Amino acid sequence: MITYDFDKVPALVALHSKYNEQSVFYGPFDGEFLEDFIKQNLPLVVPINFQTLKQLNDDKRKIMLTIVEDEMDQNSLALAKTLRAAANANHDLVFGYVGVQWKEFVETFNVNKGSELPKLWFGMELMNIK
Repeated sequence: MITYDFDKVPALVALHSKYNEQSVFYGPFDGEFLEDFIKQNLPLVVPINFQTLKQLNDDKRKIMLTIVEDEMDQNSLALAKTLRAAANANHDLVFGYVGVQWKEFVETFNVNKGSELPKLWFGMELMNIK
């Protein structure tokens, strides 16, 4: 309890060690309440790839999508930190980012290597993405 900073049981702790964050849930541990806690404690900033697209497809939150030139370069990693700060204040949104090298996906948004980047889209729903 001391390690994870909660003071009563039962409790559910969501750890995001990559971002040095955690959330504590004290219940009720049934139905919608537990489901909402789990959904709200998925990572708030995610790289968009096949795995995260599958996970986000069932998520009802709106997505703020950022398309960058290369998701692993220093500017993009700094932008991801900025997105994380915004995400912490907006748990009802998921902030995603993807590199322009994921050609088929980003072309859906009329973006290619010649586009001025980064580009942002707010409130998109994954079900509308082909």
